[in-house]
Amino acid sequence: MNLDTNNLYQQAQKFSKARNNLFAIVLFSAINMAISLFDSSIRFLFSATTPELFLGFGRLFSEETGNLLFLIVGLVLALVVIGFYLVCWILSERKRAFMLVALIAFCTDTLLFIVLVILNASFDGFDVSSMIETAIYGWILFSLVSGTMAWSKLRGISAEEYVNLLHPEVQTVTDSSDATEDTTEDQLIESVDSAQENNDSQITNDPEVSGDEWRFDDESTILK
Repeated sequence: MNLDTNNLYQQAQKFSKARNNLFAIVLFSAINMAISLFDSSIRFLFSATTPELFLGFGRLFSEETGNLLFLIVGLVLALVVIGFYLVCWILSERKRAFMLVALIAFCTDTLLFIVLVILNASFDGFDVSSMIETAIYGWILFSLVSGTMAWSKLRGISAEEYVNLLHPEVQTVTDSSDATEDTTEDQLIESVDSAQENNDSQITNDPEVSGDEWRFDDESTILK
């Protein structure tokens, strides 16, 4: 399917927004995990569910058994999940298929979140924070789906072309610079050619070297 420049720009924008939301998953999950380590009741409203579960179970087993190893294992597993999203965010700029990988992982995380919300609602009922967090999950999931669909439409362009679509002014400046260099080079070549032609013209019209003048001088010598 052929898309014009405007449509390609729109798809590139969707993919860029999906990458931004993917980074938001990494950032908020890491901050919430750090806050949780200090037993703080404050947390950001949104965070990936899987890292929090790993850390929560690790803390629970560590407190029940008195073995700190469980907390360490839970922390490592949580970091692995966050690191996975971070790698997908980094590599998706050059290898856009990683957006699909991140979407699959986040779909799994979303299903786990929905299960926990339903279980929590069955005991305590729905609260406002759960509803807001569910809306945020829906928004990020929609963004990742849109980004993945945009990736499928951008598969025919390279990473450099993708960057140029998002920053057309950079391409414009580069093209202008190249055009200026080409113009300067052409002018230099024309100046050299013009100087060479003038030099040849002066040599041809010089009476001291003209063939006719030499013949005239020879005839004058003979007459004398």
